[in-house]
Amino acid sequence: MAEMGDKTQLATIALAVEYNAIISVWMGTTLGMIISNGFGIIVGNVMGKHIPERTIKWAAAIIFIAFGGYGLYENLPKDFWTPLSVGAAFILLIAAVYAAARLGAAAQRRTLDEIAACKIEEKEEANRES
Repeated sequence: MAEMGDKTQLATIALAVEYNAIISVWMGTTLGMIISNGFGIIVGNVMGKHIPERTIKWAAAIIFIAFGGYGLYENLPKDFWTPLSVGAAFILLIAAVYAAARLGAAAQRRTLDEIAACKIEEKEEANRES
């Protein structure tokens, strides 16, 4: 996400140099980013109200993995794509997704436990003070 600004800035500079129109290119790219970001925010809020966050995360992960697989398919030599290499890659992918899900769940449990402990301490302090 942080790289998007860099790419946009480079594209803006390239267009400004090519057309020798710094102000109009700057205003156009700024307006384009405002419209694009506004649309993304509105769609994201609407989706967030109607689709569970977990579903959105899994769909995004699957799409990301699909694009990665397509990129590998397009760029790796064709003789690399043997049943053994594809099977091994698939097994590694499943293991990585499982490990990431387990680590995320454990971190979330720890965070919830810490929040619960803080609330208990706050209640005990309030009881002592009163």
